[in-house]
Amino acid sequence: MKCQEAKQYIHSYLDGRLTEMQEQVLYQHLSVCPSCQKELNIARQLDELLDETCTPVEPPADFTQLVMAQIPDTSTGFSAGTEVEPESRKRFSLRRWLEALRDVETRVLVPASYIAVFLVIGILFMYGNSQLQGLVPGSPGNKPKIEQQIVTKEGDGQEETKETSEEQPSEPERETPRESETVPSIPKKTGSIDKTITHEQEKQNKKISENIAVKPIFTVILTPVVTDRELASTHPVFDGEDRILYLSQRSKGEDRYTVWETTFNGKESKMVAAGQYGLPLMQGGGVWSYDHSQIAYVTKRNGYLEIWVNNLEDGYGTNMTLDTTGKALERVQQDKEDLWAYNPVWSSQGEIVYLTTRAGNIDIMAIDAEGNNRVITKTPARETNPAWSPEGERIAYFRSMSEEDGKTVNQIYVVNKDGSDPKAVTRSFAAQSMVPSWAPGGDMLAVNIGQMSPKAERDRGIWLVDLAQNRMVQLTTLGGGRLVKWSPDGSKIAFTDENGVLYVLFVKEDLTVDQICQITPEADADGEIWVDWLDDSQQLLFDWAKPGGTRGIWRATLPDVAKEHETDRTGSIENTDAEAN
Repeated sequence: MKCQEAKQYIHSYLDGRLTEMQEQVLYQHLSVCPSCQKELNIARQLDELLDETCTPVEPPADFTQLVMAQIPDTSTGFSAGTEVEPESRKRFSLRRWLEALRDVETRVLVPASYIAVFLVIGILFMYGNSQLQGLVPGSPGNKPKIEQQIVTKEGDGQEETKETSEEQPSEPERETPRESETVPSIPKKTGSIDKTITHEQEKQNKKISENIAVKPIFTVILTPVVTDRELASTHPVFDGEDRILYLSQRSKGEDRYTVWETTFNGKESKMVAAGQYGLPLMQGGGVWSYDHSQIAYVTKRNGYLEIWVNNLEDGYGTNMTLDTTGKALERVQQDKEDLWAYNPVWSSQGEIVYLTTRAGNIDIMAIDAEGNNRVITKTPARETNPAWSPEGERIAYFRSMSEEDGKTVNQIYVVNKDGSDPKAVTRSFAAQSMVPSWAPGGDMLAVNIGQMSPKAERDRGIWLVDLAQNRMVQLTTLGGGRLVKWSPDGSKIAFTDENGVLYVLFVKEDLTVDQICQITPEADADGEIWVDWLDDSQQLLFDWAKPGGTRGIWRATLPDVAKEHETDRTGSIENTDAEAN
């Protein structure tokens, strides 16, 4: 598809008049064409502007009669019902045509010209505004930064940050602290925070080439797997050679989902017998275990938020956070927003970490394979976004702490699974969210950072944290969403931006960016996308809801960038030899 054809498709797409095949072709073109992506955004903004300003007006009851009374008689030039002398008809004939022409100019041409002028001004304004907003694939980016944390004196608590880049911007403005929360006095023991962070200074920071945002030149092929226009389908996982598990809405408008399976091409789907009871999807629930034999979900079955685990083989469910003391119900009665247990995350060893507010703020707890609960963090800070290391022995998480001087310190921490030895592995960012994801080797973290202050926009995006060398590398200023996930071979990172658009970033061995491919042509309607990589790291499953559409499951086939580069190099060598001869 060429750009001219894609631009013709865009308005039909927004009106819902494209077939599924036509939508697929348009998506593939948008994945490699920043210009048409911008056209789609402008067209959607224009549609929204027209919807807001062009309000339908109800005509008066006698509108038809009033109009008909103003229509000239074809033989006289006077309004219907007007008496005309025979000798006056010729005199008014010429004037009738002149007035008709004038009426056409006044009633049609002038208003049309005004409308055209306003539309052009509106389009130019929105186009210029979109140019000033964040980076899009294909636009030049800022210089990458390598950062290193250094403590000047052990134990003095003063931390110094050094950057290597061509520009040295000022420290971003920090957000004012949130309202204080009542936190019980907690002794400093296992799981407490040690503010002294020791790092060895590197002798030399590595120079990274300018590729924070690069132009995607390869095509991503999108294939619909389950795209029912009535019922939502979500949380897909690849389970074997030709089996995909997913959750399907039980009935339209109901927040209950059943477990289904389908073939790789989505042609043969059936309900898994154990999933027929209907699971709620709330507060981060609906999470598959590593072997996909169990699913953890959050429910209010006993009057408070608790985590249950269902076995897919027999459908048997177990309450993993049952409160036998009555405190959970008591807390909910005092505060309806209290969250006893939510946001479960599985480890490779079959353990679960989850979030809780039972100590007065957001902390992290864990459940072992036998169902025993233990505390991971219990501090005055807010600890969220937990992520297990590949071996299941460590947990990375986002820690946000309001200090006495009014500043908020936002960092990624890593702690052992028993709650011991918590350490900060990043500097503080003016970030509203920091979502970590472990590399397959367990030696690095990818962090999706969302900005909090406009002055901190330069920090938004995807960062790599090298745990062995205690350094950070910013890969791109695209990002700021809630998703980041490494591919199984460690060569790619799937992530979302602050609007819910899904991207895949190709990482080179020297920690520079090879390509950034946009996967979804538009932002997700709910801002939340679930992703699962296939074992070959060349395909990924994801759920996506276009604006106004129903959530469905898609498969993205990524380009083999290494093969394309090898072809380019071979072609260049052959051309050089030919010229020499």
